[in-house]
Amino acid sequence: MAHQGKPYSEGPEPTAAGAPPARAADQNQLDFELDFFSGILSRNADYVDVLRIMGNLLTLKGRFA
Repeated sequence: MAHQGKPYSEGPEPTAAGAPPARAADQNQLDFELDFFSGILSRNADYVDVLRIMGNLLTLKGRFA
C-alpha cells in the first residue's frame, strides 16, 4: 500500500520564515567571531574583507538594518 505523504524525491520541507533561533553553541561561536573581527576593525576600520564578514555574521545573528 502506498503512503499518502509527500514523495521521497521532493526533499526536505522548507523552513518557516520565523525559524527557531540558532543553538547556544552556534550563538557562542557567532559572538566569538563578532568580538574577534571587531578587534580587527578597531585597528583597521577600512578592512573591506572583515567588513563583509561582519555583515554576514550580524545578519546570521539577526542584527541587520
